[in-house]
Amino acid sequence: MRRYVIKRLAQAVGVLWAAYTMSFLVLDFLPGDPVSAMAGAGMDSGQTDPAQLAKLRHEYGFDKPVLVQYAEYLGRAVRGDFGDAVSTGRPVTSTLADALPQTLQLTGAALLLAVVLGGGL
Repeated sequence: MRRYVIKRLAQAVGVLWAAYTMSFLVLDFLPGDPVSAMAGAGMDSGQTDPAQLAKLRHEYGFDKPVLVQYAEYLGRAVRGDFGDAVSTGRPVTSTLADALPQTLQLTGAALLLAVVLGGGL
């Protein structure tokens, strides 16, 4: 039984790593620049100071090579530090914590509905 649990945990870690890697790559290959979008430069780039954009890119680490960014973000994610949201500037963990009660409520309702309908069928 212990081997089965260890195997399943290893598979779960592998799936989490693959999902993290795929989402990182997809976000990296998207056209555009998240800092420019955050600063509002996507609409009217003439009003945003290039020095300010460079400072924000450095602050968020977008000026580093992709592999360095990946290693740093993965290391922080493993420690539970998901950083700040580029769009709001709030910590991602607090955003997730704010959404948790509604998520649990929806999950509980879906589970209840599945048990009732599944038992009835």
